[in-house]
Amino acid sequence: NGEAAIAVLDRDPPPADQAGYAMRIRAQALAVTGDMAGAEAAFDRSLALVPRDVATWVALGRFRMDVADQAGAVSAADRAMAIAPRSVDAMVLKGILVRNQYGLVAALPWFERAVEIDPQDVDALLEAAATLGDLGRARDMLAMTRRALALDGRNVRAFYLQAVLAARARNFGLARGLLQRTGDALDDMPGGMLLQAVLEIDAGSYEQAIGRLDRLVSMQPDNLRVRRLLGTAEWRAGNFRDAVDALRPIADRPDADVYALTVMGRALEAIDARDEAAAYLDRASAFAPRTGVPFDGGPR
Repeated sequence: NGEAAIAVLDRDPPPADQAGYAMRIRAQALAVTGDMAGAEAAFDRSLALVPRDVATWVALGRFRMDVADQAGAVSAADRAMAIAPRSVDAMVLKGILVRNQYGLVAALPWFERAVEIDPQDVDALLEAAATLGDLGRARDMLAMTRRALALDGRNVRAFYLQAVLAARARNFGLARGLLQRTGDALDDMPGGMLLQAVLEIDAGSYEQAIGRLDRLVSMQPDNLRVRRLLGTAEWRAGNFRDAVDALRPIADRPDADVYALTVMGRALEAIDARDEAAAYLDRASAFAPRTGVPFDGGPR
C-alpha cells in the first residue's frame, strides 16, 4: 500500500540515523503508486545519505529492472556486489539480470551460490527452481520448491512453480489443485493467468479462458503464445470469426507454425471462407519454416 506508506513517512519523520532507510522505503512506495520519476529521485536521495547501503542498491536495481532500464539495473547490481560480495539479495538480482541477458545456463550458478551461502533464503531457492524448471531439470526444480515450502508453507510462487511443473507433465488435475492453493494471488500475474487459461481449456471452460486470455493479450499484445492459445480457445468454443481475428497476426507471418496455420484454416472453413482457408491449410501441409520477422501485434 504505497499511499499509506507515504502518509506514514510524512506524518512521522524518521530519526536522522534512519533517514536513508526511510528514503528508500519512500522510493519503493512511490514506485508502487506509479510515480516512477519520484521514485528515481527518492532513490538518489537515499543513496546520497547511505552510499554503501547494499539493500538500497538492490532495491534500485529491481526498480530499474521493472522500468526496463537493463543497463541501469546491471550497474546497480554490480555496485551492490562490489560493496558486499556475499550478499544473497545482490546475487539473486544479478542472477535474474544475467538470465535476462545471457540465458538460463549462465544464470544458474548465481542462484546456486546464493542458496549455498544462505540455504534458508526462499527467494534464492525459488529463482533457482524457476531456472531449473526452464532448463528441463524437473526433479531438481521440485526439490527446490519443496525446500522453499518447508521454510514458507504458504508461499504462492512455490505452489505456482509446482503447478507449472505438473501442467508440463500434463497432470492437469494436480496442477489445478496446486494452483487453487494460491487463492487469487496470481489473478493479475501474466504467468498465473496463462497457466489458469491452459487449465480452463483442458476442462472445457472455454469462455472463462477466453476472458482471461483477452485481458492478457491487452497486457502483452506481442505475446505469440498467448495469441495462439486465445485462438485455440475461440475455435474450441465455436467462435470461429474470433479465432480468425486472434490467429491472423500469427498465421500471416512467414514463419507461422503448423498448428496456428491449421487452426486458422479450419476456422475459416467453418465460416465458409474456403478459398482463404485453403491457402493456410496448404501452407500447413507443406510446412517449411522461414526466417522470422519482428512481430507487430497486429491491429490494436
